[in-house]
Amino acid sequence: MTRAELITMARHNMALTKAGTIDQEPEVLHVSRRHYYDPERWQRERERVFKRMPLMRTYRVCLRNRKYWAFQHN
Repeated sequence: MTRAELITMARHNMALTKAGTIDQEPEVLHVSRRHYYDPERWQRERERVFKRMPLMRTYRVCLRNRKYWAFQHN
């Protein structure tokens, strides 16, 4: 995913947050339970999502005070 795509996603999520809503699918989405128990899939997700860049996590109340933490996911 490119930086521009990530920025677009972040802006979309911020707009949803301001509007107090979320994206919804028109129908129920069914996901195979194998997606939750496959060790190879988990490793790929860790590499592609969690280890790609630092993740910023915080509580909403801390944002008002401009406090946040960055964690390295091992």
